[in-house]
Amino acid sequence: AGDGGTGVGFGRGGGILNFASVMTVENSRILDNVARGGSGLTRPAPRVGFASGGGIFSADSATLFLSGSVIRGNRALRGSNNTCTGGNGYVGNALGGGMTSVGTATVTDSLFEDNEARGGNGNRGDGVGHQFVGTGAGGAIGTTAGDPTGNPTRLTLQNVTVRHNRAVGGDGNTAGTFVNAGIGGGIASNGSNNNAP
Repeated sequence: AGDGGTGVGFGRGGGILNFASVMTVENSRILDNVARGGSGLTRPAPRVGFASGGGIFSADSATLFLSGSVIRGNRALRGSNNTCTGGNGYVGNALGGGMTSVGTATVTDSLFEDNEARGGNGNRGDGVGHQFVGTGAGGAIGTTAGDPTGNPTRLTLQNVTVRHNRAVGGDGNTAGTFVNAGIGGGIASNGSNNNAP
């Protein structure tokens, strides 16, 4: 994602990006990918310097079938020194180091290991909206109800191992609802919809 100015700086899908489609991934290794959010941005929410889905990002009513696979060493890395000028959303935040699903995902017989979602530093919310500022959530897997189509988000896991993943909050972030937080080192499921007004 780009740095500086008034852009969104939304880094997503370091390994795989699935938008509004049906995708099947079988017997695969998704390793050492990075989704990186932008830094030094000034703009309104919902996303300012946001990173999501270091290994896989599946969203906007997408359907993902993932089986027999290893998702290891992927990272969602936030932006830093961003300023949000209003609204609900994410500021210098990272979600889903291994995978983010904002749609329907079914995962079977797979391993999520050594993935990381890391929040940024020196980000500032507006102090009014519902904002995650400099937080890292879902080191292995992150889900959120933020599908802009309004369809529900569903995640089903069967015979899945989740180990040695990390969600790390940043430092020096201010004026948010959740600030500098590390949430769900393995899995974080957020039922709030920050696309809502």
